[in-house]
Amino acid sequence: MTAVDARVDLGTTRHGSGAIVREMVARNLRGIRRQPATFVPTLIMPVFFVITFSGAYGFAGRAFGNGNAMSWYAPMAIIQGASFAGMTMGLSTARDFESGFFDRFLLAPMSRATLLGGAIAAALVRALVTTLVVLVVAMIGGVAIPGGALGIATLVLSALGIAVVAALWALGLVYRVQNTNVGPLIQVGIFMAIFLSTAQVPISAMSGWLPGVARINPMTNVLRLARAGFVPDELNPPSGFGVGWAEMWPGLLALGATIAVLAVFALRGMRRLTP
Repeated sequence: MTAVDARVDLGTTRHGSGAIVREMVARNLRGIRRQPATFVPTLIMPVFFVITFSGAYGFAGRAFGNGNAMSWYAPMAIIQGASFAGMTMGLSTARDFESGFFDRFLLAPMSRATLLGGAIAAALVRALVTTLVVLVVAMIGGVAIPGGALGIATLVLSALGIAVVAALWALGLVYRVQNTNVGPLIQVGIFMAIFLSTAQVPISAMSGWLPGVARINPMTNVLRLARAGFVPDELNPPSGFGVGWAEMWPGLLALGATIAVLAVFALRGMRRLTP
């Protein structure tokens, strides 16, 4: 992941933002081909989650609203996989800092926003691949999707949104630390957001302080959006199955607000960079 394809020479000629973003995505994909170990684990882990959690908690299917534990855990695994996509994009950028390659991006005739956009686009491509693979595995495993195509669409939207959130969080930290030592901090932030929500069990099955935290955690509403076509919404019981505005707007608001805040965080970190 240390060479830019000659088809787009970022360092000598000004190109349109679209061409630069496409080349950054292509470079990232070439890096996966050269070093599959940077991507394969982030694909395997969500598949592992959906199989193991669904199997371990299958006996408690009724607690998840429709008697199908996989309908609860498949969206969670997909959201987790999307967050891995954003996280690994940040770590890839950190390796570019350590190798000195990122200085070439900073010297190239393009805006900082375009540079950030290229990284986000690469994370989205990674997340989409993971989402589709896990969804196929879940379907083979017998996942129930009462919401149909619209339910799948809201799940994919949620996953892509979380990929952006995770990438912005990771990149914002990487732009400040500029090495891979920031990896644990990136992971802790992402894992806390996911596992202090309704990722594993509904709020009704929680006890102690966790229900209060889960209710105010934006990730809970993102998971509501992701699961809208899979299980009934426990925070809006009359809605039952189906994907309606009542199920969608809290998750969309949570994604929009979080992306806006983290975009500022990432851009401020980037603007401080000098080659």
